[in-house]
This record gives sequence, structure tokens and C-alpha cells, in this order.
Amino acid sequence: MTRRSTMPEMVGGVTPRREASSPAVTPGSSRTRKRTRSWAVVRPISAHARKRRGSNRLTVSPKSRIAASTALSDAGGDCTGRLECRSSVRRELYHRRRLASSPAGAGILGVMALDLDPGTAALGNPRLIAAIVAEMDGGAIPFQRFMELALYHPEHGYYRKRGRIGRQGDFLTSPVIHPMFGWAVAGWCREAWERLGRPSPFTIFEPGAGEGHLARAVLDWAEGRDPAFAAAIRYIALEPNSPGDDPRVSWQTPPAAPAEAGVVVANELFDAFPVRLFEATPRGPAEVYVRWDGEQFVEERGPIATIDDAPAEGRFEVNPAAYPAMASLCGLVERGAVLVFDYGYPQEELWAPWRTQGTLLCFYRHTAHENPYIHVGEQDLTAHVNLSELLAAIDDAGMQAWGPVSQREFLYSLGLPGLVEAARGDLQEYFTRRRALEQLTDGAGLGRIRVIAGTRGIEGAPPGFEPLP
Repeated sequence: MTRRSTMPEMVGGVTPRREASSPAVTPGSSRTRKRTRSWAVVRPISAHARKRRGSNRLTVSPKSRIAASTALSDAGGDCTGRLECRSSVRRELYHRRRLASSPAGAGILGVMALDLDPGTAALGNPRLIAAIVAEMDGGAIPFQRFMELALYHPEHGYYRKRGRIGRQGDFLTSPVIHPMFGWAVAGWCREAWERLGRPSPFTIFEPGAGEGHLARAVLDWAEGRDPAFAAAIRYIALEPNSPGDDPRVSWQTPPAAPAEAGVVVANELFDAFPVRLFEATPRGPAEVYVRWDGEQFVEERGPIATIDDAPAEGRFEVNPAAYPAMASLCGLVERGAVLVFDYGYPQEELWAPWRTQGTLLCFYRHTAHENPYIHVGEQDLTAHVNLSELLAAIDDAGMQAWGPVSQREFLYSLGLPGLVEAARGDLQEYFTRRRALEQLTDGAGLGRIRVIAGTRGIEGAPPGFEPLP
């Protein structure tokens, strides 16, 4: 039997340790026990280690202890206290690092510190920033123009780059979550096709189609569900920025020639239009202008504008392109419908007295913030849409206006939960669809998108807009 000596419990430091190097003396034995005295550095004992006595002990061989002692002596001179020697070495290294980290200290130590300031690259795309500053020409431009350049500059604008949408991009849209959203839109379009008498060709226009996620899901659903409907479809994607490559889609740039029968589908189109930004003052709404101060973009107040029913306090946006764009979309089909999904409110809610900060938002790597003057050309800029203007444009175009309803209400009304239940035989797909349904109908996320529609030549309320019983 071999005995082991015990070591007193310490918070930290150095303690003598006795270690048995030969069998212990037993009754009747004439052998004596050899003892060696050495120093061991003990780490602080945690509360958990105190519960298990001896769990924090350090076992060091004699040769290792001699080597450690020699290293400490070499580093700190003739030190009799090993801990004091080690502490002095650490203090010296610490102060040298701090000295080297400062410009003055770097010179003392003979280290050359570099100026690593990235300049305008810290604010976004430096080429886009240079183009914006050049247009300012020492003055200021309206915020609307700044937003237009940041998003749609012909070479460096945000919407000119690919990979904006998706989990690796800056934000998610409904068609990217799951094809179920596109299947629901396809079913809605098929119902319009049926009510119009199954015309062929039946043109589906999608302005702002992006890379074609919605188009792919609609066409896949049509081919898998109704070959006659699929054969009648002519899908036109109006995308001037970074179009997709689905060969079944006709990729065009606006304007497009009108069709005799069809549907126009716009998903999150209007909230990406450049907006005029105003700040309420005692004299009236002052338009916000943007200038370059030599280091960053800053705001200043511009001229006073006259706007009917404008908020008396805070900031608000005006989307001057929304009404004419909606009127243009209604003119794309002689008979048929328009279906619009977008973030927005009726005017009385959009300009409510309590909404004093406006709705302008920036999206960068799935993080929402309110500073449009950073990540310039690398982030999305959006503002909620005045749905009252869009509905007025539908009425003025001679269409019957419907809505708004929330995307949550719309998708539930169309029966999207049934697609989830239909996948119960495949648990992996079932849970994928169930998670997608939760995202698409989340009242704090995509589910709060508003849906409006306009119809011409179609009898009755379209699916999703039927009056409640």
C-alpha cells in the first residue's frame, strides 16, 4: 500500500509539498521513508473544487520543477520567491504591450504604428460615396435623391448587387421562406383565370421580380397542378437590376406592353421607392436635405413644403412615385387583376400623431436600424407605403379596389394551413412547412404585410377578400 501526502487548501500561491517516493513504513518494517521537499505552484481553488478535496492539486515531477525554477530565475534574475519573479515578468510584458499600443509608445519601443483608418470605406461602398459626394458638389441634395443613388445608382447601387435576399443576405421576403407562398399566389391567379373564362395567353406580370423566387414557385405549381393553366401562362418579370435566369420567364425592363388578360403581382415593390423625408416645424413641413461635411453625411433642413393633412410633429415620409406606379400597373391588363403585398398603412394610421419618427428603416445583415448614412450601397432602405394612395390609384384606373387585409389573414383565408397538414406523412417536410407558415403569418414580421387588390372584368370578391360572415 502506498500513502500519499495531503496538501493544505489554498486560494493560490506556493506551498511546501511532501510527496512519498517510496512505500510507507509498515509495522515491523525497518525501512524508512524518503522524503523530498519541493515547491509547486497551486492554482486558485474553485468553489466546485472545494467540494471535492484534492481535485485541484498540481502534481509536478522533480525534473519539471527544477526546469521551471531555472526558467523563472533566468527571466527575473536572482529571485528567491518564484511567484514574485513570475509576477514581475508579467507586469513588464503588460506595460510593454500598453506602451506599444500607443503612437508615442510605439516610437519609444522602435515600433512603427500604421494609420489604418479606412476612410470612406467605413461608411459603405467608397465608389458610391464618391459618386454621391461628387453630385453634391459642395452643397446638399434632397434625401429622396440620396436614397435613389444609394439604392439605384447604375453601377454601385444596392439593388445592382446579387445576394441581397436570403439567409446570407440582408433580409428575407415571403417567396424566399418557402415555395408555399408562391403556391398560394399561383392558386389565386388560377382562380382569376377561371373567372375570366380561361383565356390564353394569360399574362402574369411581376414588377421587381428580383432573382425569380416567386416566378419559379408559381410556374412549378401550375405545371404540377393544371397543365392547361400552365400552358396558358406567359410570365413576364420586370426587373431592371439583377434579373434571374429561369428560362420559362421573360425577363424585361419596364415599360411593358399591356396584355388583354392577366394578373399583376407586386411583392414588396413600393416600400423600396425613394421617399421624400420631412420634419414638422412651426412653419410647416421642412424637407430633409443631405450634405457631406468632409467625413460623413449629415442632414440639414431644406425648404418648407405644403402637404395636405401633414403631421404636426415629428418626421414622416412621402412616396411621390407610389400613385403613378400603381396606376401604371393597373394599365398592364385590360381584364384581370392586380395583387399587391407590401408594408404599409392607410394614411390616417401612417401619419398618426403618436408616430413621430416616421417609418424609414435600414436592413443590413438581418439587422434593422435607422441610420441610412452608414453601409451606403450595402444595405436596404425602406419606408412604409401609404395604402390610401394605392387604393385611390386603383379606383382612378377603373378597377374595383379590395383590402387592405393582413398577409396573415390572406394566407389563412386561402387555406395555406392545409398545405402543412398535407405533409404529415413526411415529418421533415411537415415541420419545414409548419415553420414556414409561422414565419409567413407572424404578426410581428411578415404576417403584418398588407395585401390589397384591384379587379376588372371579374365578378365578385377575389379569394382572400371575401366579407366576413
